[in-house]
Amino acid sequence: MHSQVSNDLKLHFLISIAGKKLANNATLKEAKAYWYHKPQYKDIYDAVVEIPYSKTFARTVHGMGRNPNKDIILSEAKKYLKERLLKIAVSTQDEFDSWHRETVKHLMSIFKGYDQDFYVGQGQKWVNMALKHLSIANPEAIDAYYEFCHIPIDNKIFEKLISSSVSKELQLIDCDSLTPWSRIKNYDDYLNFQREFRKKCGEIPLDAEFHLWQEQKDSE
Repeated sequence: MHSQVSNDLKLHFLISIAGKKLANNATLKEAKAYWYHKPQYKDIYDAVVEIPYSKTFARTVHGMGRNPNKDIILSEAKKYLKERLLKIAVSTQDEFDSWHRETVKHLMSIFKGYDQDFYVGQGQKWVNMALKHLSIANPEAIDAYYEFCHIPIDNKIFEKLISSSVSKELQLIDCDSLTPWSRIKNYDDYLNFQREFRKKCGEIPLDAEFHLWQEQKDSE
């Protein structure tokens, strides 16, 4: 099942996260060039791995700036995640969930191998945002498993889920047990949230996340 997210919504997302660095009248082609085709990236996969770390959660990895092995950690972690994205081959939800668990757990082991705290919450954000960006940068690369993808968990999603403007079904999902999102420690707790969201969202989960994230962003 392919994404039903419109190009306009994808463009809106890319402009929103760029701050004022992209004009409101930018085209999708211009926005994709800005995010995914910078000179420092060898390819799109370098971009979709780098952007979530630097843009969305690096600030939550406390103590990273003081870790003498910071460059080694990031090099190993980014290389690993890129390889995982390039080689993903799943055809069922269970296979994707297993791939996701293994990917997050290994990312955690890379950080912890150099005495750096790194949580399930941070790992899920990295993996899930990389996949969200890949769905924009190169939809064909992710079409075969797009419907199985998890949604990135963050404050915007939690705020939207407890608001009055989403369905009662979604409002019933327990968010409190997963806050703060960056410190989620238990993978099974995380996966239970994803399963509940999938059951109640009424559409492909990542499609629903695109809508919820943008609605919350627009309400700020």
